[in-house]
Amino acid sequence: MTTRTTIQFLCRVWPMLLLALATACGPTPDNGGGGGGNENGGGDYVAPEVPETPVTANLFRVDYFTTLESEGSYFVGRDAGVASQFISTQEAPRSVVYMFDRCDFTVGSKQPAVQMALDNKAFCYFLQTGPTEEQTTRGTAAVSRYQTSSVVGVYEEGLHLSGVTFNVGLSKPTTITLYTARFDTTEQVAQAVEHFGVDWQNNGVLVGSVAVEQKEAIEKWLAANFEGYRVAFAGSEGTPYDVVVLCPALMVCRSIEPLKTINLTYWKVTMEKFF
Repeated sequence: MTTRTTIQFLCRVWPMLLLALATACGPTPDNGGGGGGNENGGGDYVAPEVPETPVTANLFRVDYFTTLESEGSYFVGRDAGVASQFISTQEAPRSVVYMFDRCDFTVGSKQPAVQMALDNKAFCYFLQTGPTEEQTTRGTAAVSRYQTSSVVGVYEEGLHLSGVTFNVGLSKPTTITLYTARFDTTEQVAQAVEHFGVDWQNNGVLVGSVAVEQKEAIEKWLAANFEGYRVAFAGSEGTPYDVVVLCPALMVCRSIEPLKTINLTYWKVTMEKFF
């Protein structure tokens, strides 16, 4: 049975702290300017072309910290203080949100993202992306100076996917729901589209990871079964997962850039909203 939740793992750190647990493109991305389809695919969806020159006022960015590996918490062997310093010293244009894949929540243990939020007078959200095993829930921590208006998610057999909704200041006030998930099968993508496909055709953006061996099959499934979207991929050689960005046709992923600060690997995703 599908469970939807708006219970949040939300840290409001100025002037007070509120904490609750949610239970629940390289530089040029593949297909970032088009859809998931093949132009010769015999009816498969292809997104419309996008303007060559972006409108700076309509760009927003997400920093996605991930190793793109199968197992292991991101902050094992990595200093969360480095991430906190990175957030506090980032020069304009600052990212809308900083996402830390596999920043799992364990009952009774400190959550590194909480301290990052405290250090930066920001908010922290826990987005469940996997099952709870014993006292640990697999998920992604998101730190942002934007306060969310809602947290959504679906947690059912085979799929754990969460999202947070922000009001982002572009050339026009814009509401964006940022989702994250880890996809290992086409069936998971089909489940996700069933639940959130309408949002991914309007103001929803997914930044997550996809199994490399399933990427082509997932891309083909989207082209044959979905429309009104764009998809982009980027990855590191030798890792079992790639970064995936799924957004409406009225947006585009302009780039997914691999970067590093000290020993923290991350991907800077630059999005543009069309008006």
